[in-house]
Amino acid sequence: SKKMDEFAKWGGSKWNELRTGFVVDYQGKNQFVNYYWNNNGLDGRGIEKDGKKTGMWQYFHPGGNLLASGSYDNGIRVDDWIYYWENDVISSKESYIDNKVEGIDLNFYKTGLLREKNRYKKGELNGLSNDYFKKGGINNALNYKDGKIEGDAYYYYVTGALHYHVVFKEGKLDGDFSEY
Repeated sequence: SKKMDEFAKWGGSKWNELRTGFVVDYQGKNQFVNYYWNNNGLDGRGIEKDGKKTGMWQYFHPGGNLLASGSYDNGIRVDDWIYYWENDVISSKESYIDNKVEGIDLNFYKTGLLREKNRYKKGELNGLSNDYFKKGGINNALNYKDGKIEGDAYYYYVTGALHYHVVFKEGKLDGDFSEY
């Protein structure tokens, strides 16, 4: 009936108001915590100040397991962030300055073994970057400058023997391509 539909609409909006935030013990303090929901349950929680995320935030997979945790300062990602696979294994670790990845970024396979190790400066790849095979061992070693491959690049067989050596300049192949 029309009355039931109106009540359901009113009740749903009131429920959404109630579940968006609570005063709880969070990060060692009794404070108002914002909760964000999706159709699968809790999506994220943390503190907002003047409508901007601040302090520690947590995000969740649809099944409820932790997806990511990290800090905001005035709505901008800062400091260390950790991301997780659905099986609670860390999928990546990275640090932010002014919402840009800075320093060493680590990415892992679902087994927990290292998949990539990259270096960033102001959000762009800079320095040595390594990819690893699923069972361990280095897959490649590339150097980056301002987000582009630069200099010697080495690609390896699963056995660890050198497969290719390539030289790049400003992200483009420069010179001979050697296969071993």
